[in-house]
Amino acid sequence: MASKAIQNTLWCRNWAFNSVGITRHVRPFTKGGVPTFRPTSSPDIDKILASFRDNIFIPSRLPKAYRDMIYRTESRKALLSDADPVYVDLPCDTGETVKFRLKPIDRLRDEPQTRSNLNALLKMMKPEDFDVILPFLEGLYGAGRGKSIKEPMLEQIARKANTAGRHDVTIECARRVKTTGFKLKYLSVARELVRGPYLLAKKGDPSQTKKALSQAEQVIELLESPAHTKGRGVEPSDPRAQPDIVGVVLAIAAIQASKHNGGSDVNGKVATYANRMKGTWASSGLTIQPPLDLRRADAWHNQKLLAWVPVLEGARLAREVLGAESAEGLWLSEIIPEIEEELAQTRAHSEGRGDSLYDTLMVQLAGRAVIGTINTVTDTITS
Repeated sequence: MASKAIQNTLWCRNWAFNSVGITRHVRPFTKGGVPTFRPTSSPDIDKILASFRDNIFIPSRLPKAYRDMIYRTESRKALLSDADPVYVDLPCDTGETVKFRLKPIDRLRDEPQTRSNLNALLKMMKPEDFDVILPFLEGLYGAGRGKSIKEPMLEQIARKANTAGRHDVTIECARRVKTTGFKLKYLSVARELVRGPYLLAKKGDPSQTKKALSQAEQVIELLESPAHTKGRGVEPSDPRAQPDIVGVVLAIAAIQASKHNGGSDVNGKVATYANRMKGTWASSGLTIQPPLDLRRADAWHNQKLLAWVPVLEGARLAREVLGAESAEGLWLSEIIPEIEEELAQTRAHSEGRGDSLYDTLMVQLAGRAVIGTINTVTDTITS
């Protein structure tokens, strides 16, 4: 007789008949086997995840003979019979082997659509729900559906995770690219991924800024890893060649030095990333304008602000930390006016998240300028 494993934390649902009764805690990041999902904040999310697990993930891991059986119309009556049920043992991504009962599947009726359901999941998810993204992508990739998750969808996943403060999930997805398909060869995805740590660093807490710098450096390392480069040379459009990617890491390092290290480049990382940005500056494309036939020029300008506003902040803070007369400071003084002018023009044509990012930085810079003026006047009076 079937046990009550259907109710356990593995969420084996109507597939599972496990006489052992596995109740081991499901970890958020696991490898291999049939993906498992901990209960989320929404029954609707749970329903979508269960549908994918029951109708796509589990069948994809069955031996061919069993897979043919569940899809064959002639087998339907036999599989639904309780008199002689068919079971198969499969490993779950918890490392445990679970006994599954085979059930008939109508591929047209039962298999959920990938992109529409992923969009629905991202709209419903709360921050704590993003743990399911990694096993979900691993399930899709293992089932041969990874090709349906293209650049725009990967960017959307990273953007939603950033908004939820869960970029740790997408960085882990990128680390496990071989099982998730979360590729960083796409510039838009790499930009969104490194933006998450920057947003964390902006919160102002020393521990958060330290963590953000570590995460941003992990992204830079992943961009260079063989799993993502696959032996490709560096081309002008390659994320590795973009100064705005390195510029975001520079911004985080400069925020740490300016706000939490007394304005000193204690670990030398501000100078390191300033020089790395200088080395890629020739391929910046800062002044490139959108194509004349572009339907959504405002969105193009918005993306430009999102990419370059952190670079402007990083350049200005780095100059203060390193000194305007240092070799890095002299070069930063050359590019800062160019970035400021270009972003001011871009802001006039933009509509979206980049506007808020730009406006907030302008207010901060204006405030710093006022404080600087007050300090200068005070020094003059007291001298």
